[in-house]
Amino acid sequence: MLLGAPALPGEYGRVSPDITCAGHPVGLPGGHAEREPKVNMQEIRAVARQREIKPGRANKVDLVHKIQRAEGNFDCFGSANLGICDQTGCLWREDCFRVAAKGMKASA
Repeated sequence: MLLGAPALPGEYGRVSPDITCAGHPVGLPGGHAEREPKVNMQEIRAVARQREIKPGRANKVDLVHKIQRAEGNFDCFGSANLGICDQTGCLWREDCFRVAAKGMKASA
């Protein structure tokens, strides 16, 4: 489970300065995110289960998309192909850039 993560619905897609991931600050005042540690599948599955989403064999992109949709957010994880994203408070932001750069896609 993400350390310090909020338990309220819809809050995993956005961060505040006091939320941490794996013990590291995720956001700074003003919406500027520090370099976040890579979020692993075990953490993503834990978030999904907490949202009553069955992770099954979904890949990382598909599972984050399911979480984003369940929270009422855009399911845009992994789509920042040019390294541009206006979702500065997103918990998945840094990992999203890495996934987009690798060209990982959701399953068809």
